[in-house]
Amino acid sequence: MKRDMDLVRKILLAMEPWEHQSGFVQAFTFTDYDQRVIGHHVWLMGQGDLITAMPVTVVGSEPPVALPLAITWAGHEFLDAVRDDIIWHDVKRRLKAEGLSLPSTLLQELALRLLAEQVDLQP
Repeated sequence: MKRDMDLVRKILLAMEPWEHQSGFVQAFTFTDYDQRVIGHHVWLMGQGDLITAMPVTVVGSEPPVALPLAITWAGHEFLDAVRDDIIWHDVKRRLKAEGLSLPSTLLQELALRLLAEQVDLQP
């Protein structure tokens, strides 16, 4: 299954309002995504240290899935970089124009550069 960064962003945005509730676990539903795809992306985000997640994969099921627990520091940093819809759409437009698929760290760097341009904080 291919990683969908739009879904990663949606999950982080959905988690942010309730993550302060200790021990709260919630499954997400998004109209454009199958529950298995969402659960797998939560699992991937846990592997990538964007969130802490509770694996709930049943033996014999594919792919591995998890439920979200909390956003990590790295997850908050990534979310802060891609939160703004205009920045996010510009990042996606630039990647599509170049035919690229970037790792989340480089995607975050591109978003941060665009944010810096927006507030005139050139590095």
